[in-house]
Amino acid sequence: MQPASFIGLDVAWNVDVKHSGVAVLVGDERRVRLTAVSEDLSSLSGVVDFITRHSADTSVVAVDASLVMVNETGQRQCEREIEQTFGQYGASCHSTNTKRSYTDTGQRVVNALSFNSESLRA
Repeated sequence: MQPASFIGLDVAWNVDVKHSGVAVLVGDERRVRLTAVSEDLSSLSGVVDFITRHSADTSVVAVDASLVMVNETGQRQCEREIEQTFGQYGASCHSTNTKRSYTDTGQRVVNALSFNSESLRA
């Protein structure tokens, strides 16, 4: 069986200015190893290039960013639930709504990766 790669992206709200982080794990049913960690990714094109270079047919990409939002203000239900469950441990989400700056960042990343899907499979 061919090893699979798992790529985790913690994308900056302002992806074209702030630092985003990417980690790549490769493994199979017996073991997993960290094979790459990004450095100095401060643009959408840099994020896409890094992921493209480290992707294969068996890759799974997980994006830590808001991808679906329709609320104009406040928090989404999922953000409230995370805060209620994990807030006592100091873990919560940033409020995401359509009035905030950079609310389209997650979707921009997904669109850019989808546009480059042929190169991701190369």
